[in-house]
Amino acid sequence: MSDHWPINRCSLLKRSIRSVTKLLDLGWKLAMPLVYVHGVGNRWDDGYQRRSEQRDGLFRQFVFPVIGADPAEAIRSPFWGDLGGHLRWSGSSFPTSGSEAFGDGEADLIDEIAATELAMDSDRFLVTVAHRDLADAVDLLFSVCPMPVSSDDIGAAAVQLVAYCTSRARAVPDGDSLSRHPWLAEVEDDEDLIEQLLQHSTGWSLDQHGDPRHTAARRPAESLSAGGGAWLNGGLRLVRRAAIGAPMSTALHVARAMVGERATTVAADALVYLSSRGDANAPGGIVQRVADAVEEAARKRTDDRPLVVVAHSLGGLITYDVLSHYRPDLTVDVLVTVGSQVGLFAELGLLRSSDPSLPTVEQPRIDVPPNIRRWLNVVDRADVLAFRAEPVFRAVRDFVYPSAAVWAHGAYFRQPHFHARLAQRILRGPR
Repeated sequence: MSDHWPINRCSLLKRSIRSVTKLLDLGWKLAMPLVYVHGVGNRWDDGYQRRSEQRDGLFRQFVFPVIGADPAEAIRSPFWGDLGGHLRWSGSSFPTSGSEAFGDGEADLIDEIAATELAMDSDRFLVTVAHRDLADAVDLLFSVCPMPVSSDDIGAAAVQLVAYCTSRARAVPDGDSLSRHPWLAEVEDDEDLIEQLLQHSTGWSLDQHGDPRHTAARRPAESLSAGGGAWLNGGLRLVRRAAIGAPMSTALHVARAMVGERATTVAADALVYLSSRGDANAPGGIVQRVADAVEEAARKRTDDRPLVVVAHSLGGLITYDVLSHYRPDLTVDVLVTVGSQVGLFAELGLLRSSDPSLPTVEQPRIDVPPNIRRWLNVVDRADVLAFRAEPVFRAVRDFVYPSAAVWAHGAYFRQPHFHARLAQRILRGPR
């Protein structure tokens, strides 16, 4: 046995070196803390808590595996909505019915335009979307579904459906939805679509790299809980009600009210933040809360335990202010801004670190501070509150994500394909 010891010891040493090298190569993906900074219009109520539960559940299902995070790892989500804008007259300034008409006509032009019902097949609305892109149909359901089941059920459904859609897209990269999913041609209505989708996606999941894999076939009821299936059908009912179940006049009034209320909250939160953020010596309450959360996560940051911060909407501006002005001592390995206005506020010179002399011929774009090691900016062209950053900043990448949602600004984090693509970008990009 002693004759073989040098060979065994050498073999063991080589295996150890390979293992250490592999760990070093993957080190930036191990046990990575995650911080999420919300945007405008969030107030602490049941709706916010349900959205947070769904968002965090999808983070855990899609992002955690590729960054090697422990499922029990806390997602730090500093809440600052209570410090945002509050309307002292409860929104009485918002334009509603009840005011005297300025002209001769008493009817609203929208009512005149909306005199007819929407001419759509109420039983095949989702089928129509699926014929264009099945992944869009899946994301549409998740964008409107209520939250009666646990985030684990929702996450399991999301992973199963995304893995199946991704596998078919890779198998037929140049094909349309019908060539990728021939069974769609035989689908009778929306209920049948959901049933067939669950059957064809049975056994699909994602590996630790976010790639689809198929396991032994199981019954749909075993691969996706009955609660999850009922949840998807609940989403279908909401899609119909919102998109085709009412006269156009009702739909347009609802859309006008929704956009108006959102726009009011956006303006209120942005104005309050800009007027109260303070300076480096005396940061305002919103800045302090976000900085504290990033600092708490950064305490665990090491070479093998990097830090990811995902910031939505105005949360992107707040996070950039924190890292570029208030706390340049904090290092973030990956910053992801989604539907954010950092680029717009930079053009307006309203960043806390804005240099009024820029841009110049010698420096046409802003240098990203070195404590932001990598920055991804996601923009949905349908999102009126999302702005590009790459033309304004150096060392940032813009990515387009089409949510296909009516109110795109709030749809990103409810859609499973967004989380799947986010995980892949975090995994594949350079540090």
